[in-house]
Amino acid sequence: MSEADKSEKKPAILEPAGFCAPLFPMFISLSGRGVLIAGGGKVALRKAGVLLRCGARLRVASPSVEAGFETVGNAEMIEFTRRSYLTDDMTAPLSDGTPVTVAVAATDDRNVNAEVASDAAALGIQVNVADSPGDCTFYFPSFVEHDGFVAGISSSGRSPSKCRRLAERLRGLWRGWVEDV
Repeated sequence: MSEADKSEKKPAILEPAGFCAPLFPMFISLSGRGVLIAGGGKVALRKAGVLLRCGARLRVASPSVEAGFETVGNAEMIEFTRRSYLTDDMTAPLSDGTPVTVAVAATDDRNVNAEVASDAAALGIQVNVADSPGDCTFYFPSFVEHDGFVAGISSSGRSPSKCRRLAERLRGLWRGWVEDV
């Protein structure tokens, strides 16, 4: 990728002064789709749990992973690359032939996360970058689910911690609401 391509900015969205348009909450099926997670820490583990719950097949690229990865979901749905991220982790299909169609950059290294974002942009792959909302093509919502009914909470990347707190409150109510309907 040339330096000129790397410096291109996303097109500006024209909005009236003081107005910030909300994101459109689009729900997509990840069932059987390949997702790359670069990183093996707590943030990557949390995102892996949600992705697996939604049926994604994962490739986790990280020299080490949190112990929780061993029990986060069906072991057949996760493959581990026990080293730092390489572009091949995104371009090569998973071991079952499934192509990577979504990427998550959740390492503790800003340069690696930026590389994942750059590679995803070059390949037309949707990417979430845990430490840089400006590099994201989608935001990972706080996820609330019961009996197939799903709610996602997003702050457009401005306050993930507030989203998590709101989701915790909503989880306390969600099951009852779903069962009452």
